[in-house]
Amino acid sequence: MGENKKNNFFWMIVIAVIAVAVILRISILFKNEDKQVANNNQVEVESLKDTNREAVTIASSYRAQKLRGIDESDIYLGSLQAPVQIIVYEDYSDKINAGYRVNIDKLKAEFSDDVAIAFRPFYINSRGEVTDMSEALWCANDQGKFFQVREAMYTKVEQDNFSLANMEALVSDLSMDVEEFDLCVNSLNHRDRLESLVAEAKTFGVVGAPTTFINNSLIIGARQWEDVVDSNDELVEGLKTVVEKYLN
Repeated sequence: MGENKKNNFFWMIVIAVIAVAVILRISILFKNEDKQVANNNQVEVESLKDTNREAVTIASSYRAQKLRGIDESDIYLGSLQAPVQIIVYEDYSDKINAGYRVNIDKLKAEFSDDVAIAFRPFYINSRGEVTDMSEALWCANDQGKFFQVREAMYTKVEQDNFSLANMEALVSDLSMDVEEFDLCVNSLNHRDRLESLVAEAKTFGVVGAPTTFINNSLIIGARQWEDVVDSNDELVEGLKTVVEKYLN
C-alpha cells in the first residue's frame, strides 16, 4: 500500500510538471502571437500612412493628360516660349479666387521671363453673375484692359461691394470706351468662347476654381505661396517651390 502511494505521488508530480510546461508553452505562443499581431498592425499602419500620403499627393497635384497649352487664343502674360507655363482657371465672383490672385501675381513678379501665365474662366453655374463678369472681362480685353478690370473686380469682391450695375462707373474710371464696352457686353460677343473654355476645362479635370496648371501638373484650390504642413501632417509644396523645381 505504501508503495502505491509513492507511485501515485510520483505520477502526480509528473502530471503537474507537464501541466506547468503546457501552460508556459501556451503563454509563450500567445506572447509571440501578440508580438506578431502588433508587428502586423504596425506594418498596416505604415502602409495606410503611405497610401494616405500618396492619395493626398494625387488629390492635390497630379499630371493632366489632355491639357491644351497656352496659345495665342489665350489672355496671358509673358512669352509662349517661357520654360514654365502656368494656366489659372478663375471664378471672378469668388472671394477665395480674389485672394488667390496675390500668389499668382507673385509668380510673375518673382520669376519674370521664366513664366507665362494664362487666365481662363471656370464656373459651375452658367446662369450666375460670374458669367456676366467673365463677359465683361473679355470685353475689357478687347480694349486692352483685362488686367486692370480684373484687379478692380476682385478688389470689389473682397470688399463685398461688387455689383454689375456699377460696371459702367468702373470702366469709366479706367478711361475705357464705355459705349463700346456696353455694346460688347450686351451683344454677348464672347459668350460662346467663354462657354467653350469652361467645357474644355472639365475635360482637363477641372472641377472648381481656382485650379492651376504648372507645366501640365494640376494643382487644386488656392495653393499657398510658401510650403505648409496640412492637417494630416503632410508637407504641401507652395507655388514658389513647384515653379523652382521646374527651373532647377
